[in-house]
Amino acid sequence: MKKLFIFFSLIIANMALFAQNYIDSLKILPNNPDSTISIKVVCYATFPSSSCNLDSVSIIFESFKVTINAYYTMGIASAFCNSTDTITIGSLNDGDYKLMYNVNTSYDSIVVSDSLYFTVYTSTNIGEEKKTNHPLKFIPILQKKT
Repeated sequence: MKKLFIFFSLIIANMALFAQNYIDSLKILPNNPDSTISIKVVCYATFPSSSCNLDSVSIIFESFKVTINAYYTMGIASAFCNSTDTITIGSLNDGDYKLMYNVNTSYDSIVVSDSLYFTVYTSTNIGEEKKTNHPLKFIPILQKKT
């Protein structure tokens, strides 16, 4: 009886372990954004049921903290579902930021969250000036042979 109890306990523990939502990784695009570029966040996530559709997103800006609440609708099939979602947060002032990404599902509120830190750099405006046509002139230098 004791062995049977341990066996079923291990099965239930494995089911609980594999029935979780995971944020595999978060990524900021471009890698080194400046204050003139629109910034995007890419989230790679895995869910325990298929399908996993991103329905809506809310973005909250608080000083140097950006919180993304991503709302997913989950299917009823018991199969893993991988999701890659790109969310545009727009351009930000220069500074150091903390990004919080919260996953909300159709059957639960926040089920998992992850965070990352990134820096928005000051724009240098290099290459944004108008180009003017200045012809180059080559003037040969004559040297006297000695």
